[in-house]
Amino acid sequence: MGIGVTHPTKFTLYLRIPAWSQKTGVWLNGQRVPDMTPGTYLPLQREWRSGDTLRIRFDFNLHAWLGEREQAGKVALYRGPILLAYDQRFNTMDPDNVPTLSFSHLHYAEEQKTGMLSPLLLLRFTGTDGRALRLCDFASAGVAGTVYRSWLPVRETSLPDGMRSPFAV
Repeated sequence: MGIGVTHPTKFTLYLRIPAWSQKTGVWLNGQRVPDMTPGTYLPLQREWRSGDTLRIRFDFNLHAWLGEREQAGKVALYRGPILLAYDQRFNTMDPDNVPTLSFSHLHYAEEQKTGMLSPLLLLRFTGTDGRALRLCDFASAGVAGTVYRSWLPVRETSLPDGMRSPFAV
């Protein structure tokens, strides 16, 4: 992002560092900015000049929210701020037979779908039984009138370090 000012101007620019981005990187004119805390604002106070550049890299790692009560034994998965969901149109199994996931084998590959009603994000995971499970962004789930789910079966009852969603209360 370029900063455009007509003459050198001193002000503080506040950048929101989202809670879901645990490893955000910010560079000002090519120099890394230290001391960022997720879920806060990063104040950049300086005399800004035309041509100053700001580069921001967000952390889109997976994080999860373990279900409680009716959703016990299930998990809601996020990639960055994006809630992932099972959508029947991208999978061959019945919605009540979605493969169980395991945090110890939670790897994915991005897939591309084109055409009308294609999702913004489509990821292919592998269940504990070896079956493929495709998850799309929640905003795209069900747009074709298909069944969708955001709570998915999971083997573990606790989250590994670094997987707890900042959205969980």
